[in-house]
Amino acid sequence: MKFKVSTNIKNILGKDLISDKYIAIFELVKNACDAGAEKIDIEFIATKNNVSKIIITDDGYGMTADDLQNKWLFMAYSEKRHGAMKNKYAGSKGIGRFSCDRLGKVLLLKTKKASQKKAEQLLIDWQLFENDDTKKVEEIDLDHQEISADIFQKGQGTILEISNLRETWERPDLLKLRAALMKLVSPDRVENQKQATISIIAEHEQAGDEVILKKDKYGATNTGYGNLIVNGPIENDVFERLGLKTTSVTVNISESGDEIETRIEDRGSFVFKILRRNTTYDKLENIKIKLFYLNRSAKVNFTRIMGVESVNYGSIFIYKNGFRVYPYGTTGQDFFGINERKAQGYNRYLGTRELMGRILIDGENDKFVEKSSRDGGFIENPATLQLQDFFIVEVVRVLEKYVVEGIDWGDPERREFVEGVNEQGLMPIDVADKILMQFANLTKRGDIINAEINPDIVKRAKPQEDALQKSIKGLEILANVSQSDEIKNLIVDVKKEAEELRKQKIVAEQNADAATETLRQRDAELKIRERQAESYQRKLNINSSQYEDALHIIYAISDAVKTNVEKIARLIEKNNPQLVRLVSDTMGDVQRIYKLSDLSINYDYGISPKKPKDLVEFIRKYVRDVWAQKINIEITTSKLYWKLVCNFDTSKISLIIDNIITNSRKKKAKKISIYIDKIDEYIIMKFSDDGTGLDPSIKNAESIFERGYSTTFGLGLGLYHTKQIIESMGGTIQYDENVKQGFTLEARIKYEYRF
Repeated sequence: MKFKVSTNIKNILGKDLISDKYIAIFELVKNACDAGAEKIDIEFIATKNNVSKIIITDDGYGMTADDLQNKWLFMAYSEKRHGAMKNKYAGSKGIGRFSCDRLGKVLLLKTKKASQKKAEQLLIDWQLFENDDTKKVEEIDLDHQEISADIFQKGQGTILEISNLRETWERPDLLKLRAALMKLVSPDRVENQKQATISIIAEHEQAGDEVILKKDKYGATNTGYGNLIVNGPIENDVFERLGLKTTSVTVNISESGDEIETRIEDRGSFVFKILRRNTTYDKLENIKIKLFYLNRSAKVNFTRIMGVESVNYGSIFIYKNGFRVYPYGTTGQDFFGINERKAQGYNRYLGTRELMGRILIDGENDKFVEKSSRDGGFIENPATLQLQDFFIVEVVRVLEKYVVEGIDWGDPERREFVEGVNEQGLMPIDVADKILMQFANLTKRGDIINAEINPDIVKRAKPQEDALQKSIKGLEILANVSQSDEIKNLIVDVKKEAEELRKQKIVAEQNADAATETLRQRDAELKIRERQAESYQRKLNINSSQYEDALHIIYAISDAVKTNVEKIARLIEKNNPQLVRLVSDTMGDVQRIYKLSDLSINYDYGISPKKPKDLVEFIRKYVRDVWAQKINIEITTSKLYWKLVCNFDTSKISLIIDNIITNSRKKKAKKISIYIDKIDEYIIMKFSDDGTGLDPSIKNAESIFERGYSTTFGLGLGLYHTKQIIESMGGTIQYDENVKQGFTLEARIKYEYRF
């Protein structure tokens, strides 16, 4: 037995599959480029200003009669997939030709190969396939004949004349097509592939173009008016025009996939470059990424050049073998979850409004395959997921750290900059110490092959900066890798400064006892005043507005104090254990004050520990309001205790949840499960995640609850404070060593119920 193919297959592969007329044009342009075309004209013929015919002409290889019969008319056959074409190609499904059906009901195809004396002509009336779907495709006869070759000026090429159009093409449609074609072809020159010149020709729109050109006294190529012109060749060099005015990071994965090169440039200046071995992303190869940070100046310049705001242009475009893959880059589309990250840290992360760039996947790279719909992007697989992770970790975060922590957003209009000092905002040499720190940290890794940094940045670095004192080891590694004399000289200065600081610390430690006693007294006074405030609050008859104002003040002050205490903890490190312990305890008290005011201001939970409440309901509501948008959390209970009414302090419970979830997120957990039960006089809360689990270097699991113990970049206070809180509630917390994957903590608190 054999398959039979109904004529309805034409609809499935043609007008029903391809979502809109613009993508249909793109498919035909990509086919022409794959056929080696150097020049492609898209002509719109109008009758009484209504477009009646589309003619797409290219000077590619062309086809013989045999090619037409056994390749072009062979459904889903791809000459490219079988390696018969020399160039790297944009697609290989063998269905792009059916885009002609999406555009119009009739196709007149004319084609000629350079080796042939005559040209071939094929007439297809697509409606013949729509009359009776019981017919087989091969039963429909198509008119074929030889014609004169005079119409092909270069002796080869293909002409597609599409008539009986299925949709109208008015001036706004043609302008939209032009804007979309600008993004279709990557600005990068793809190696060993001819770069075709694509032009739109629409004589009936010439008069409209002339009106625009008269308004544009500078010339259409220098202002946004150029995007209001229908006729003419199409260029895509917007990224390079922006390159001299903003900050960019370029990250390339080698053709073999063995090496990764990262390069940062800032407003026309080279900053640094790092070459390392690729030991993590085994499914990625032959990929080039360029990402631009759009500061205020760049956005204004973009609008002036393009005639459209950058936010309405698109953000991160993906190209395969030089051609855009849809819908990546489309306004509102966020394949990498960039805006979700931005929401989690508005002043720390970059969003799609501040980013524009491109990812070029070159070569056959069959791990990245487009969906047949042609506007659905890549078929999801381990390679696409790895690309998402690579882009955020190795591209966005590198640029983010440079922009946010280095040049402080590089915006001359931010309040931190003094007027007249630097009209461009902070430049690399203005923050040389911070950039050198980032460079040193990136080169600490053991997979570095080579590294290079702008010598002017090294010369301008300030050895007295505290951040540099902690990076002597990283700088020494960096000096060996880059063989830089400037960095070696800098290390000498840094070591001298570090020795001076060590002497100063010895003197400071001699006065530590007095400072410790002062802090202890202030801490005692703070606790007394806290109790007094609670007593006065019950006695005073104040209105809700006054109460809310007071809470906002407490919230703001405790937030500031919390930040300062964190800084103090980092500064003193472990030179004075007694002082560290006092600061740590103070940090715990400040966190409680901060959480109390946060709950009262932002959430309607009630903060009284004396009024019985449903603990399960509180945890569900708190997790939903505070954490649900940041991580997947599942809450389950024992069948006997789907409700647990008891007395508890909401600030303490919320701090326990915050500290444990924060710890799980640091361990890269994607999901957290919270199980609640009651056994005898204890409430059980079991927290389980799917993160990286307990660090193998930890021999004693109980050490994770010790003050200052951390395997991440924190202060090591989260789990320590959590244990303190739980013990103050008459309970215990322990690590479950029986769990082999992820991380599980079991907390027990005393069950209390008072009327």
